Amino acid sequence: VSSTIAKFTSGCGFNMAYSRSNEPSKCNQPEKCSGGFRGFLVWESTGWTDKDCQRVSCPAHSDAGNDPVTCKCTSGYSGQLAWDSAAQERKGFCQRVLCPVHSDEEGTDPVTCTCTSGYAGHVAWDPDAQQWRDFCSECPFNKFRVGGAPQCPCPRGFRGSLVFESGKRRHGGSRKQHHGEWTYGNCEPVSCPRDSDAVFANTAQQVHVHNQEQSATSKNQHQQPTAALDNGPLMCRCASGYFGDDVTWDWASQQWTGACISSMCPEGFSGKVLSAQSNTCKWEPCPPWPADAGEPQQCRCQDGFVGKVKWDYEEQKWTHNCRLKNCPRDSDATSDVSKQNPARCTCRAPKKCGEVIWDVAGSEWISFCEPCNG
Repeated sequence: VSSTIAKFTSGCGFNMAYSRSNEPSKCNQPEKCSGGFRGFLVWESTGWTDKDCQRVSCPAHSDAGNDPVTCKCTSGYSGQLAWDSAAQERKGFCQRVLCPVHSDEEGTDPVTCTCTSGYAGHVAWDPDAQQWRDFCSECPFNKFRVGGAPQCPCPRGFRGSLVFESGKRRHGGSRKQHHGEWTYGNCEPVSCPRDSDAVFANTAQQVHVHNQEQSATSKNQHQQPTAALDNGPLMCRCASGYFGDDVTWDWASQQWTGACISSMCPEGFSGKVLSAQSNTCKWEPCPPWPADAGEPQQCRCQDGFVGKVKWDYEEQKWTHNCRLKNCPRDSDATSDVSKQNPARCTCRAPKKCGEVIWDVAGSEWISFCEPCNG
């Protein structure tokens, strides 16, 4: 017994595997686990193993790097992180880095920054420098834009987006920034609503351009808006003879909203429209025969007559040029239209038999006159 105890004490303690290995070095204190792990290596018959090594998690707001030792702060956090080999623990911590001016924070881990309402640009995290890069620049035209978009909208009356080009400078103009400038990108003019005029605000003059989509009753000359964007915000006003609520610009949909109402009554009505809720309009019957066919407000010439029945908006009355249509070949008129009798054509007897009918859609007589039998 005493010899066995002596063997333990003179050998590798109670770890018989060390003494039997005939490798005295294995009797030394086992090595610590590699960096990033806590614990010691364990000898198993033929070699050391790390089965008992436990991974040490990275600190809050950090992620593992390319190797077990390295930890890096996540986006929006900065700090100096290191591995203490002696204590087998991580040192340091990550603290929040505030978003740049004119940007708002989103998320917690990782953190992102987006431009606030009225500003646009791109904010990115530089993981090497552990700081935010780029910036948010003020939108020159719309201060109420929904935040987060990478671009600013074109000025009022134009569809598309402005583009900020960093590093460029322009002498003069209200859109110059110390770190770049806004360019007009793909801005395209948006026509004013029907029966309204485009007004380009300019300190020197105002250019009125009427909308191309003219109504049937408007006689104004129409042109495509050609004023430069620098002339100022585009506004729309109801044209002469029209009224309505203000035609306003919808920044979200980039289009005009509102409509202009004509002061004239609709076709077939005399009087005047006083407001959107009040008018003196009254229905006018169709003109006398032969222009009194059709439903009310849809006046047309009587059957057997050709021409048009039109409403004169200025005179506020019906006008027409209805005239009698000659009977087709092999037929004769058999009614006295001078006495406002319906026009009628009859096949020429005794050689022709059949009938002649009036085609309302084509405004013409259709003959079915054929030689009589016998």
